[in-house]
Amino acid sequence: NFFPEHLQPADPNNPNYHKSLENYFKAKLNLDRFQSKDGYFVVNKSLKPKINKLKIKSKIKYFDKVNYRSRLAGDYNQENIAAAASVVKILKIKDEIVKEAVKNFKPLEHHLELVREARGVKYYDNSFSTTPESSILDLKSFDRPIILLAGGADKGSNFKNFSKTIKNRVKFLILFKGQGSKKIKKELVKLNFPSDKLKIVKSMKEAVKLAA
Repeated sequence: NFFPEHLQPADPNNPNYHKSLENYFKAKLNLDRFQSKDGYFVVNKSLKPKINKLKIKSKIKYFDKVNYRSRLAGDYNQENIAAAASVVKILKIKDEIVKEAVKNFKPLEHHLELVREARGVKYYDNSFSTTPESSILDLKSFDRPIILLAGGADKGSNFKNFSKTIKNRVKFLILFKGQGSKKIKKELVKLNFPSDKLKIVKSMKEAVKLAA
């Protein structure tokens, strides 16, 4: 069982999502009832103080960030790698094998997928990131100027924090026409996001041409 540090308290894409972080913990702890004392809970090290207060019969293995060579962007992916590495180490798989597997692992399609690099500009396909929460983490994965293509339809999301992240990290924003984009623009206006740094388009062709 896996306790990650960064949890989404609610996922609009999943009707069966946990309503809170506490409910998530309770659900995971319930699994401990069906494990033997030789089972493992793999837990982010930052959660150790909380875990110490709980009664868990399984063995606990903590993980922290690692610095393996990887094609995956984002600090949270390094934490995912650390969690996976902890599991395979329980199985006594050599570290050299783990490092080689991580180095050769290809990012999943449409998940911060590097599709091209031209004239020093990297183009990423992140179209499967469809919630503000996941998009915030993805934007924080980069320390270079970002031209972001986003928006479109609205699924009832709250874009307040997403808009704050856009203001702090995006140098130019291209929004696809739709109700979601209207909500994002409204939040950005409140934050005094420069109007000349935002453009609403009708098609992907128009967006890519503008971004290039």
